[in-house]
Amino acid sequence: MNKRLYKIEEFKDLKEVYGIPTGNNAQYNKETKKFEILKVKRKYITVRIGDYTPFDCDVNGREKSDYNAGFMFYRSLEDVEYYKSRLEKNRFLSDELRFANSFNRLSDKLIDMMVEELKEQ
Repeated sequence: MNKRLYKIEEFKDLKEVYGIPTGNNAQYNKETKKFEILKVKRKYITVRIGDYTPFDCDVNGREKSDYNAGFMFYRSLEDVEYYKSRLEKNRFLSDELRFANSFNRLSDKLIDMMVEELKEQ
């Protein structure tokens, strides 16, 4: 289950969040950042990273002037680690199952289980 924060209301009771860089922010530094929430407005959130100058961003961590740079916000480091673990598993499965003959290595039971799970989605 994705635990990412998507709605402005989810930030109202929080004092801090953790962000994973996306877009241009992720190009040079993929390190998770801790954000202090200073104010939650109707559309924007005022945040600060460490001692840096506070800035306004939307729920995707994009500043008002940025279009391809932001952060994915999470409540805790555990949620960030869950996301990263899930992403790594998805990449592994995608790489392993890219070719049709990859399914020959899987048991019928496992294939049936995967098909049932995907049908429920």
